[in-house]
Amino acid sequence: MDMDNKYLILKDLKVLIEESEDSIDDIAKRAGVSSRTIDNILSGNVTPNNDIVDKIYSCAYDDGYRFNKIKEEIYKETYNEKVLFHGASKMINEIRHDGSRDNCDFGNGFYLGETYSQASSFVYDVPFSSVYAFTIDLNGLKVIEFETDIEWMLLVCYFRKMINEYANNTMVVELLNRIKDVDVIIAPIADNKMFNIMRQFGDGDITTVQAIHSLATSGLGKQFVLKTTKAISHLTQVERLFLSSSERKAISTLMEDRGREIDTKLKLSKREFRGKGQYIDELFKWETLIHSDLN
Repeated sequence: MDMDNKYLILKDLKVLIEESEDSIDDIAKRAGVSSRTIDNILSGNVTPNNDIVDKIYSCAYDDGYRFNKIKEEIYKETYNEKVLFHGASKMINEIRHDGSRDNCDFGNGFYLGETYSQASSFVYDVPFSSVYAFTIDLNGLKVIEFETDIEWMLLVCYFRKMINEYANNTMVVELLNRIKDVDVIIAPIADNKMFNIMRQFGDGDITTVQAIHSLATSGLGKQFVLKTTKAISHLTQVERLFLSSSERKAISTLMEDRGREIDTKLKLSKREFRGKGQYIDELFKWETLIHSDLN
């Protein structure tokens, strides 16, 4: 799938000028660019570089214009298909189902989130990063969905190389067989803070119950993992959204707050659910005993 990487800055700049009722000179001054630069963009004959784009969108964000969030709402109201987002640290020229790392949450695939906030939270610390908006038609695709439970956690731990010792366990093998031929996996999103919780489970420091309760209120929602060429063919690009410096700074503050919340949730869950659930060695030992009895 080929991509359109142009930002709609001409359209957005016109909205900014019309809605703010400020002169081009005033907007140029606040953005830190020349009036001629604004005029050149409005002419449609000039494609501004990332530095200029960043200054204009930062100016808009500082003035209270949340273009990206509003566009998300408009997309979801406009399109009948599911609207999804992908955060990108650099320009994407082509989308492939096998273009990611093998140690992502569910192995190789193209990963999307169901909200703009999800996608932007993964690339906010990269200058000139962006978020791609898409629609997807799930009709005709083989889809499997996971909730925030032990099956989801075990699969993520497996692909993230956290439970190598148990990679050939029957429970893990059966889960892998369930996702073997699917086109799309829908599951909770896990970020670095959540990986830390899963690693503690994989290392045997916390139980299944403590881990799941700590992960349950992440607030990141669902991810859609496209695993096949067929799934990619059901994807349609809507727009590429620019993440300005001002917006990235605001997201950074939100992510710091969220990190503290997750740390607190883990501490409380460790205490509240102490002695409940199974440690990883107990889980797989018990599962092995069950299969031994059945055989």
